[in-house]
Amino acid sequence: MRILQVCTYYPPRLGGVGEVAAQLHRNYLIRGHDTRVITSNSSSDPGVINIASSKLGFVCRVIFNAPMARHYDVVHCHAGEVFLLPLAMKLLRIKTPILVTMHVDQRSANAASHAYSIDGFKFTMSWAMWWTLKFKEIFHSISQSLMMWTADRTVFIANSTAIQLGRDPKTECVIANGVSENSQTADDPPSAADILYVGSNDFRKRTPTLAFVLKRIKRKVPDVSLTIVGLNHEGISELTKLASQLGVGSNIRFDGPQHPSKMSGYYRSSKILLLTSSYEGLPMVILEAGQYGLPTVATDVGGIGEAIDHGRTGLLVQVDDVDGLADHCVYLLQNEALRIKMGKAIQQQVKDSFSADAIADLYLTQYQELVDHQL
Repeated sequence: MRILQVCTYYPPRLGGVGEVAAQLHRNYLIRGHDTRVITSNSSSDPGVINIASSKLGFVCRVIFNAPMARHYDVVHCHAGEVFLLPLAMKLLRIKTPILVTMHVDQRSANAASHAYSIDGFKFTMSWAMWWTLKFKEIFHSISQSLMMWTADRTVFIANSTAIQLGRDPKTECVIANGVSENSQTADDPPSAADILYVGSNDFRKRTPTLAFVLKRIKRKVPDVSLTIVGLNHEGISELTKLASQLGVGSNIRFDGPQHPSKMSGYYRSSKILLLTSSYEGLPMVILEAGQYGLPTVATDVGGIGEAIDHGRTGLLVQVDDVDGLADHCVYLLQNEALRIKMGKAIQQQVKDSFSADAIADLYLTQYQELVDHQL
């Protein structure tokens, strides 16, 4: 089958949307399909077409690639930012069927990006950041609506995403993210850490919460260690200052953004994955960590509760429950047998329900149905 995927970014740039597209693309290549990806950065993967060096450039230029769609059996678009391409396809009367995967609802993400307080510290966005989010909300509201309107079929990565976008997951197509079998790496793993955080310093990730959770854990586990991967220089600087104020600076290691090929070492050398977000779609990091038997302690937002079975494969709390996050981490750190049991459970769950092969099969079935319907 000839498959054209379209997404705003692609590995090695970190991010769930690009990783999903990459997993599918690599799987299709192995199966012998004629597959291409239009995106905004270069990759060593064959068939990846870089049309811009930034998201904005991609949004502006993707429309000019619409004629390419004539040469494919199906066009698979990821998220709302690529809406101009399927819109141009409709205007040019290109009959190639369009499948759209919706990963998040930007309006819900923005609603979760409100100010919050912990132990007398208040965290708010700057006015510039607030106006940027408002612009994104308007842009994404329009682009998401147009994307689903132009699509011949819409897929949601989680039941929660479908509900947020006004659809009923019982009647809509929901296909979760998938991960390929973990691969060994020749690189030496980083220093062992008790707790691992992987993510950006986006406001809704609530990374300052990590320092407060660590402060509470330290009361019962004085030598606890936390490794933080993915923050940019600004995020590291801000969190370093806060950690120093709270007396946990020596317990944190900052490793910044890492190439995806380096991540297996972090998963192998950690005991718990910790997420503190106020909004998520279906985080790839939970599935990736789960492959290596790493249980998750997280806030129960978005699709996290669909990937983590509380008490069996991880432990969940409500947003703002800093004490709960800390208590769960302490509980797992002090109960090795339970931690290992949960790790084995999430490892098996990822293998059974979130394998890249199984997810690719589901998408290929959707593609074939669209092609057959067109004939």
